[in-house]
Amino acid sequence: MVGTQLALPEASPLVPIIREVTGPYLYAKQFQILWNASFRPEFQQGFYKYIAPLNLSGLALSLSFCHTAYTTKDAREKYGVVDFALNFLPLSLHFGWTTVTSLVNWNASISVEKEIPTKYVAYFGHASVAAVTIAGVGVSLKRGAPWYGLVIAWALSAVATGLTKRIEGAEQDKEKDEEFIEAAERQRTASMAGSLLCLATAVVTSLRRPSNKQR
Repeated sequence: MVGTQLALPEASPLVPIIREVTGPYLYAKQFQILWNASFRPEFQQGFYKYIAPLNLSGLALSLSFCHTAYTTKDAREKYGVVDFALNFLPLSLHFGWTTVTSLVNWNASISVEKEIPTKYVAYFGHASVAAVTIAGVGVSLKRGAPWYGLVIAWALSAVATGLTKRIEGAEQDKEKDEEFIEAAERQRTASMAGSLLCLATAVVTSLRRPSNKQR
């Protein structure tokens, strides 16, 4: 993606779009660096464990601004399928992935709080699945962005698969209570439902979206 943009001539119609993308993209890279650094052992205790999800949320928000820059109607008229694949598809995929992963990080940080009852951790997890499903459907429809919805669908299906393994392990572990298993089963069902809804939205969005002109 970066190499392709370095080779663009100044007269290319993509240049104004790339300029709009560059600012928030640089912020995204800063959040990426800070997120990586936040996994040092000293940042895994107390309030510091929330630094990782905060940075990942900032990364997703920055990529959202990038995504907006190349999904407007005016921007779409300036590039074709090949241009999109080379310059903007990587951003779309990363935006979708960080949207889900930021919420996964928040859930992981909250779940280790000993003072928070299991049921409240479960409520936050259910709310997270609902939020990311709404984001997947809403962004896909509003911006005509099927790739974003597809990534959300894939990520939620991965969450559901992970929960299936955790449930199987919990059922064999006598120390795990029924409340945990029931909450995990609800979360798995919600994740699969969200995945299917985002997948359907991505398909519908792709079918109704005008094709970009070829370049």
